[in-house]
Amino acid sequence: MKNVMLILFLANANTLLAQENDTVKVEKPAGVPVVSYSSPKEYTIAGIEVTGCKDYDDFVLIGFSGLSVGDVISVPGSQITDAVKRYWKHGLFSDVKISASRIEDDKIWLEIHLEQRPRVSQVNYNGIKKSEREDLESRLQLKKGHQITPNLADRAKLVIQKYFEGKGFKNVDVEINQTDDLSHEGQVIVDVNIDKNEKVKIRKISFRGNEALTDSELKKAMKKTNEKFNLSRDFKSSLLEIFATKKFTAEEYEKDKKNIISKYNEMGYRDAVLTADTIRNVNDKTVDIDIRIEEGRKYYLKGITFVGNTHYSTDFLTGVLNMKAGEELINGCSPLDCRSSRLICSTFHDILYYGNSFWEHLQHLIYLIAYGTIRQWTEMWEEYTFIKPRLMLNDEKGEKVCKAIEEYIIALKSNS
Repeated sequence: MKNVMLILFLANANTLLAQENDTVKVEKPAGVPVVSYSSPKEYTIAGIEVTGCKDYDDFVLIGFSGLSVGDVISVPGSQITDAVKRYWKHGLFSDVKISASRIEDDKIWLEIHLEQRPRVSQVNYNGIKKSEREDLESRLQLKKGHQITPNLADRAKLVIQKYFEGKGFKNVDVEINQTDDLSHEGQVIVDVNIDKNEKVKIRKISFRGNEALTDSELKKAMKKTNEKFNLSRDFKSSLLEIFATKKFTAEEYEKDKKNIISKYNEMGYRDAVLTADTIRNVNDKTVDIDIRIEEGRKYYLKGITFVGNTHYSTDFLTGVLNMKAGEELINGCSPLDCRSSRLICSTFHDILYYGNSFWEHLQHLIYLIAYGTIRQWTEMWEEYTFIKPRLMLNDEKGEKVCKAIEEYIIALKSNS
């Protein structure tokens, strides 16, 4: 009579990989027949037992496997393999074994043996200040009582490196070591060793393609990205660099690239773009930055036309605007921006009293009135209701403006 077939499935990093290559290495305890992998057979699961894991209820751990009593599985087959993979995917276990504890006819009893990863009993940060440690503790998931997994440790390294890179330390070395806590079974002490090394500074910033603005003007536009002090290179710029920060951080560099474009926009170059930028490591302490610029053409004011001005004459508005056809658009002032800004300032001399929020809402309302459609009626009314209380504080003048705006918005909806 043939030996009773018994499945024993041992899964760890090596055996799992081996099965995917159609070669399975199986332990052979004494008295346990070897499963024939050339003749799969179907069994109905009659029972599932979990061993080796104390911190979770059995029904939770069995649920991880995707297997249930009553399921029909092939032995050997993909169901057991998939179950093992599910356990590895959770990252909570350092070893997974699924074996058959008993077989009768077409029924099989499974035993799932799990070894869970250790929990953290203590975390020590070495090589950093107290304030830096407190910042990292709030960002990381390395906390007492949590399980530590390879993915968690790798993520912690990346977060630490990114955190210090934002402070100018581009070459941070991080090591995370675990030692068994002898006073607490199944727990480890985690040592996070950090060597910040020296801050990375910018040796030189070079520009190519800039004709309208000089290198010095562009460097001045970069608020937080500055070269190291070098008196022989540029006396005037170097004097300014004495008091400027020289450390390189990726976050501030991205902001300063936008500042360069904003500077060009202010000068009337509305199409300016950075076509390329390169950061080159000179050594562990310094980098060079090369920036290529396409300035585009400069924009001028072609003409000014007023439409719908029933309260003010064209001559009056032209005088208030104080702009003529052919003038340069300086300081980022488009015709609409200049018109609304100067008209508002001439009407409300104490405009700054109302604050930035009022200013922004009023600018937007004027834009909507000038160029909006009936579809934006609700947006117009919301902006108007926001600024109305503040405008009314301006006595009769504010009341007249409110009345005119309100009549316009109501008429717009009525005529739709």
